[in-house]
This record gives sequence, structure tokens and C-alpha cells, in this order.
Amino acid sequence: MSTLKSVLVTIAGVAIAVGGLAGILLATGVIENTATAPEVEGAPVSAREARVSAEKQARELASLGYIGAVEIREEDRAKVGVTKHLEGRVRPALSVYNPCAWGTQFREAAGGQIFREARLIDRRGEVLHEWKSDFASDSTRGWAIAKLSGDGHLYAINARAGIVKLDWDSKEVWSRKDIVHHDMAFAPDGRVWVLTERRREVIHDGVKVPILDNGVAVLSPDGVVEREIWFYDQLEGNPLVKRSLGRAAKRLRKQRRDGKPVKDVDLIHANTADFATVAVDGLWQAGDFVTALRELDSVAVFNRETGALEWMWGSGTLEMPHDPSQLASGNLLIFDNGTRRKWSRVVEINPKADDELVWEYRGSRAAPFFSSMRGLAQRLDDDHVLITDSQTGRVIEVDRDGEILWEFWSPYVLKGSLRVPIRMIQLEGDALAFAQRKLGLAAAPAEP
Repeated sequence: MSTLKSVLVTIAGVAIAVGGLAGILLATGVIENTATAPEVEGAPVSAREARVSAEKQARELASLGYIGAVEIREEDRAKVGVTKHLEGRVRPALSVYNPCAWGTQFREAAGGQIFREARLIDRRGEVLHEWKSDFASDSTRGWAIAKLSGDGHLYAINARAGIVKLDWDSKEVWSRKDIVHHDMAFAPDGRVWVLTERRREVIHDGVKVPILDNGVAVLSPDGVVEREIWFYDQLEGNPLVKRSLGRAAKRLRKQRRDGKPVKDVDLIHANTADFATVAVDGLWQAGDFVTALRELDSVAVFNRETGALEWMWGSGTLEMPHDPSQLASGNLLIFDNGTRRKWSRVVEINPKADDELVWEYRGSRAAPFFSSMRGLAQRLDDDHVLITDSQTGRVIEVDRDGEILWEFWSPYVLKGSLRVPIRMIQLEGDALAFAQRKLGLAAAPAEP
């Protein structure tokens, strides 16, 4: 049985960098604080033994990568679906969301069930349509994200295992088993750009370092890989990468000397697939590929044609970020997880003005905001921002002043105390128009 708590996970977010992680997890209750327990297997526990046990649990947690269900705070247990809706302050909307469910503790709490489904809801939280699939490229993992394309197909990533394309009635159009993960983006030419991963060895300071290289695979409309861009090829020699490799090489030398098993180094951990919407002089062109590099605390833009790194920013300011997207102004909106500092925020930065901070949302004491992993931030047409606080299982819409205008809580609750994380995207453009037609709904009136 796992040394993680089998069911209870006592925060709505978890740090996953192992350096110093055990202390953080002890403080937050994600792992057992054996220093305060009277005994382990009948024997008293010393402070040193407790620390070793905590570090072991921390390493196991890090190896799992993501928490699949989080403990609900007592004051939030009755919250399901829409709990705030300021009519007249928010526009009518349709949104697609999916549960993100896998991991040891999730499987134990869920009794073996795996969620591979997405729901389309309106502002009231009413489910207007659902998609489900039997495609299971990995029997232990659910969907990492689900997106509705402009032509009405739902694409879903079976985390680190495969991707499936479904029609409106959940009929499979195509699927492929592959090491794809996190996110995909729809290009205007009908191709799909999806994040992928491979194992490779690199040499640093004379040490062979096995890494997980991340990249993007360009799929044809029929799901055939046409080309790939690998990020390590573009990042080799980058100071942040060299520093991470140096730490890994030092650790690996000791592990090999001690005869301990060596694991692949998650060096980059890209988690976002998007395209630049407008050119930024001297930095990038419209159509270039935008992503977040979680392990490097950075967001980056890669040339669409050559794959070359055009721009990279965030180290020292962001912590394990997600979901950068470019706005019409040229600015970038970023979900800054704050995994180590233990509070999250959404920021808007101006890359044309030395990455000036233009706007920020941090939440408040009354409405805490912390998603140590996952998370989405979407700027809407009315300048509001839809924020998916994934690990809490909560979505909010805020205005420029930070006022919460709409709030939704994941209805996926296990054993009355564990809420499954979610991701939500409000439909726009052709995808919205397609869904409205299929549902027989009138389009929202244009702004005067």
C-alpha cells in the first residue's frame, strides 16, 4: 500500500518540487507528520526517523506528479455547481469542463472508476450536453483536458497516453495511443498541435543524465503526426537548463555510486499549447507557438516554422506557471501557480515594456486562491477573466477590479470529502456558434 495517505489529502494544492518539499507537505498535511504520531508499527519515532519518512513520502508524491482528488475544506463541503451569479454583470455563456482524475489516492477513493468525460454547461450550471468515450490508452488515467474545436469536434487527452477526437454524439472519429499530455491547440489549417514527450540522455559535466524531453507534435486533420519540435534542442545551453542539469548530475553521481535506482529528470515539463495572436516587434510573430515550461518557472514562445526559441521569461517571478495566452493588446495572461510560496495569482504582463506587470488577481483572505498545479486563466470578450482554480475544484469569473461575478464548484465529489480537480474553458467564436446551433440556442446579442 502507498505510504501516502490513502484517502485524505488535506490541502487544495500540493507543492511537487522535492527540494524542501517534505517540510512543506508536513506543514500542510499532505503527508503524515510521523513526528507527532506516538508510534510507527509499534515503535517510538525519533525526529530524524520522522524526517526520513516524510522525505520518502515526498519523493513518492513527486513521482506521482499530480494529485487526483483533494480534501474539501469544511466550509466548502456544501458547495456544488454555481454558487454565485451576478446577473447583468456577466454575459450568457456556454462552458466545457472535465474532471482531471488519476493517481493512487484518487483510485482508492473512487473505487476504481475513471472519469473520461466532459460536460457543457450554461450560466446556471445546467448540463446541456455530455461527451464520454471508451477509448482508454491508459486504463488508470482520465482526461487531462477536453476542448471543443470550431467545427464541433471534442478533442480529449488521455494523460500521457493518447488523444481522441469525438463528434457531437461521442462517436470516435479517430484516436491514437501516444505519449501526449496536458494540452492541444487548433491551428487555422485544421491541424492539431499537441504536447508530447520522449526519454533521452544528455551529457552534462561528464555525466549521462536521462531526461524527459518535451515538445509539440503537429497532427494532420486525420490524426497523423506530420512533424515534431523538441524543446530541449532549442533550450540546450540556456542558463536555467544548465543549472537544472548541474543539480541533476550531482544527484545522479551520488545515486549511482550508492547503487540506487536512477529516474528520468523532468527537466522542462511543458503544460500549455497555444498560438500567438499578434506579432510583437523584435520578439515573435503571429502564429508562433506559446507554452509554459513549469520546471523552469517560465513561459516561452517558439518559432512556428523552425522551432527556434524566440522569447522566454518568468524565472525569479513566476513559480511553476500554466496557461499563458496572448491578448489582442499583445500582452500575455498567465496563471502563476506559486507552488513554493503557497499562493496563486493570475498576471497580465506587457512583453513590449520589459515585462511590466499590467494586472494581477490574487484572491483575498475571504476567498483564498491556491492551485499548486494545473490551473487556467481565460480573458473573455468583456475583459473579465475566467480562472480555473483546478486543485480546489473551483472556477470564478472576475472583473478588472477583482470582484467575483460568477463561481462554480466541481460536482465530482468522492466519499463526501474529496473533490476531483477540473479544467473549464468558456466557448468562444466558431465553437460557441456550433454549440448554440446544436442546442437550438440563439446567439447572445452583440454589445451596443
